[in-house]
Amino acid sequence: MNACKYIFALLLAGGLAAPLPAQDVEAVVQRRAQAAQLPPTDSAILYHGTTYVIQDDGRVERTEHVIRYLRTDNAWDDYGDPHLAWDTERQDLEVLVSRVHTVDGRKIDTTPNGFNPIVPFGLDLAPDFTRYHQMVVTHLGIETDAVTELKYVVKDREPLYPFAWGEVIFGGPEPVLERTVRVQMDPPGRLLIREDNGAPKALHLQEAPLEAWVWTMKDLPARHTGDPGAKPGKDLPRVTFSTARDWASLAGAVQQRFDAASDRSVLERELAAFRDLAGEQKLDSVTAFVQDRIALKNFDAPGMLLTFRPANRVLATGYGSPADLAAFHAAAFQAAGMNVEAYLQCRCPMTVPQFTGREIWLLHVTGSGIDAWVETAHGDVSYRMPQGGSLIGISPVKEPKLLPQASSAENTLSLDLGLTFAEDRSAQGWFTLKASGDVAPYDECRSQKAEDVIRGWLTGLYGDLEVTNARVTALNPSAVEIQAEVMFTAGADSASDFLRLALPWKVSAMDGFLPHGLTLNDPGRDMPLHLDCAGAIEANAQIRYPEAWTLAVAPAPAATQMAVTAQGPEGTATASPLTLIRQVDSKPGLVTVNERVEFTDSTVPPPAWNDWRKVVLAAAKDEARTVVLEPGE
Repeated sequence: MNACKYIFALLLAGGLAAPLPAQDVEAVVQRRAQAAQLPPTDSAILYHGTTYVIQDDGRVERTEHVIRYLRTDNAWDDYGDPHLAWDTERQDLEVLVSRVHTVDGRKIDTTPNGFNPIVPFGLDLAPDFTRYHQMVVTHLGIETDAVTELKYVVKDREPLYPFAWGEVIFGGPEPVLERTVRVQMDPPGRLLIREDNGAPKALHLQEAPLEAWVWTMKDLPARHTGDPGAKPGKDLPRVTFSTARDWASLAGAVQQRFDAASDRSVLERELAAFRDLAGEQKLDSVTAFVQDRIALKNFDAPGMLLTFRPANRVLATGYGSPADLAAFHAAAFQAAGMNVEAYLQCRCPMTVPQFTGREIWLLHVTGSGIDAWVETAHGDVSYRMPQGGSLIGISPVKEPKLLPQASSAENTLSLDLGLTFAEDRSAQGWFTLKASGDVAPYDECRSQKAEDVIRGWLTGLYGDLEVTNARVTALNPSAVEIQAEVMFTAGADSASDFLRLALPWKVSAMDGFLPHGLTLNDPGRDMPLHLDCAGAIEANAQIRYPEAWTLAVAPAPAATQMAVTAQGPEGTATASPLTLIRQVDSKPGLVTVNERVEFTDSTVPPPAWNDWRKVVLAAAKDEARTVVLEPGE
């Protein structure tokens, strides 16, 4: 097995491991009893470390060693056949150990037919990307309470760039008893390092002819880093390092390749007709041109983010990586007569010159009456400056800058509904939507009919809802207002005498504020929740009905303001992440519901999560939004 060498692509630094002396492996395996006492998880990492040996030309030799305890049958599926990705054009991989330590003390090594290279799904039909493979390593002898051991070395034949860099995040979905990272320079050289979020300070070693830095953490609890709204790089202990002397050097090297790949002359004939267009029509036409012709291909390898193919090759093949699509979009916009600046955005602060692999490409497109930001992997367009995280200019090169998060006062959503019922249960009224800041549905309102937008917001009010006289009264990237008249007949065919009206908005479904896919059922969230933005939602309903009718049920009034004190890496902080106020007034023939939910802080710390979610659930439940009327005789 030691003689089997394979080419391996650089994985996320947070998943790497350092070599453990062979004589210590048995001692680590015995930690199984300690791990068995941890809170329930499918698996636990007994030892996980990384060693980087960095050459002065940017090549990296990396050794990973992971010893994992399998606590349940689910872990067999998750970790019984790890997939190791590699780039066949520039790296070598040597698998040193693939072994199972059974409960009764046997050691079962993977046999030669247990190493099977494959092309990742989605890349198998993209010949230019079949350089990326995965080695499926099948552990033999797996059983509950067994321990798997995997150790391999990755060695660059060629550097990705003339600099080496990396990021290590301490913590993840499995508990870790010991996590060690070692970075060596061969020969000794200049290394920029940064420890954030409570990461330990490096132990600096002088070991001729090498120079090394070592970080170790123990007893790391499991964290649900994949939950919507989680940002591990912002909240968990993090170490970053780089051999680049500054950001200008690293970004400048990327710029050279980006500019060469975004040659607009390749597309000038294809887009000649677009040059006469203007404004949003031109922007939409160019993004549609790219999206209709180039399919996104992606894989967890840094080359997908930072290696570019020429625009003519991307056009000829009909597919591209995130890097390809960024350069191709830039070429297309410029060929259509627009100005382009290229950026990489990271949700974490950019400290030392390095890329995490989680960045996204953004183009700032101006000219022809346009000032927009385009996320090029999917063609998403925003007419507002990106919010939160960091932004670094690639073409032209600009130093990283932190992007401020808009305040809650800037992001407001106001929904107003007025209805008047007649004796025959028919209802007529009006609906107004006002929104500002990051939650203004500018693109939705400019691309759809006004009545369709209104219907989308009133889904669930009544199935036979008729929308008339819909009109947009304000439309710009920072403010939208849309109005319409509505009518319907409630329960004309129902045997029930009661008329049930569910006000058609749910706080828990407001994707502009809450991360997409967020679930509120788990009371034990262990990662801070980062909202898409702070802001306020106002929902007002005024319902008139014949005085002979009876108001049977109305939403209950509410007044909740949370105040949370949490201990973080930088000390004690107090936040008020949520305010809920609901006023309900009624008199014969009229019920009024005025509700305001304000997300006053965009971050909810774990100690506040359970109370926070209860308030949101209470605001979203049907009883909080339902009015029941009983028509009179």
